[in-house]
Order: sequence, then C-alpha cells, then structure tokens
Amino acid sequence: MEAAKRSGSLITARLALEQGREVFAIPGSPLDPRAEGTNGLIKQGATPVTEADDVVAVLRPIIGTDLAAREQDVEDGENPQGAGHRRAGRVVALLSPTPVSLDDLIRLSGARQDRCR
Repeated sequence: MEAAKRSGSLITARLALEQGREVFAIPGSPLDPRAEGTNGLIKQGATPVTEADDVVAVLRPIIGTDLAAREQDVEDGENPQGAGHRRAGRVVALLSPTPVSLDDLIRLSGARQDRCR
C-alpha cells in the first residue's frame, strides 16, 4: 500500500514486472513520500488499483472463470447486515489517508468488545 522509493518490497515488485507478472499498486498522493514507490511502480507498468473491480478485471481472463461480483454474492444468500459486516463497516469508516494505529482502530471501532460477546 505504501512504499518509499527504496524498499525491499519494491525490488520484488520490479522483478515481477520484468518477468511479465501481474503487479498491482495503489496510487497515492504525489506529495506524499510514502507513495513514491507505488506511484513509480505504476509508471513502470503496474496496474493501478482504486477498487476491487480493478483486480477482478485483470484476474478474470487469467483464471478463466467468471469471478462472482459482490452483488451476486448477496443475491445468493449472503447476509450483508450480519455482525461481521457491521464491524467491518465501522473499521472502514475510521480509515483515512492519515495513518491510524491498529490499537486505535480496535478501540474506536469497538471491535474488541464485539469479539468478547
């Protein structure tokens, strides 16, 4: 998700690109030095990802089968209003471009309390 211009994970990603493998990168602000590496990967040919469908679109032809969309999963009987879904929604609502510690996410979302019930 974030990679400085010189990071170990970028070496692996660059080698994968050179071998013609699929590499995905989440673009970040050009003003944020923590996004310098991932933005550079996109310039070198990595697929930019801004939503899940970006990944599905690339993987669908490789896998050779139709990947179920989330709407289809709901139609097939998943309960989107379940406790896990609500908890995940609270955590996602707390995420932002500003880093948040795992401990803060747990505390602010009430996830630990849900787990104890």
